[in-house]
Amino acid sequence: MIHAVILDKEENFPFWKGLSCSGIDITLLSDTSNIPCCDTVILSEELNGRPIEENYAELRQLQGFKSVPTAAVTYDHGSDRQDELLEIGFDDVLRLPLCDKLIARRIEGLAAMLPYTLSSDSFSFESLIDIRDDGKSGAFSVQSDDLSTIYRFIIRILQRLGTSAQVLLLKLACDSESLQDKADQIMQILANDVRLCLRRGDIASVCGKDQIVVLLIGADDDGGHLVANRIVSSFYSECDDDSFTLEYDIHEIKT
Repeated sequence: MIHAVILDKEENFPFWKGLSCSGIDITLLSDTSNIPCCDTVILSEELNGRPIEENYAELRQLQGFKSVPTAAVTYDHGSDRQDELLEIGFDDVLRLPLCDKLIARRIEGLAAMLPYTLSSDSFSFESLIDIRDDGKSGAFSVQSDDLSTIYRFIIRILQRLGTSAQVLLLKLACDSESLQDKADQIMQILANDVRLCLRRGDIASVCGKDQIVVLLIGADDDGGHLVANRIVSSFYSECDDDSFTLEYDIHEIKT
């Protein structure tokens, strides 16, 4: 799952809270004092009355944020303003209003920039060691494109340490085609439940529109089923629509 931090004034929080962006975990803040490690930062021109270039410079001075992909939020649709924001150093400009799907795609595009930055010809060792732990509880969320590489790495770790792990597949199903528009919202509920029910050493990835893959590090079969049942129970306690069902399959990771 992508973790995006949005820096905006509190009066605008209801707009961001109303977004339906499956696979994106949003943290809303009105200042940078307690900003967590994240995949991308969205910085509004309306944040605190200061020029956005000052807020941008302050963000870049924070440990762990020298190279995090960042977009500016503006209500000015003039092309000159877009040029100005890009000149400041922003990677993208979100000109509101935009629909949920476009905002989600722009955030996904921003988050995808970080791995390429670290592996490009302009690789910076400083940028690598500047990365810090996000301090968040629950599972570590990764993009689905990275999951196969991480899976291979986990196999090597298990072989080296002589420990076990389980791979858990959670699949969301809906018995009514008319409710497919609500599926993104329900999927977000499931993704949040997965993150909160797991330990910090576990890994989770949203794969497609209806599946989440979880790597349970150090878990045996009994422990894996215990976690899966905890997620299922948590999901049904929050999802009040009987049209949606959650199934799971679990296997030991073979080394």
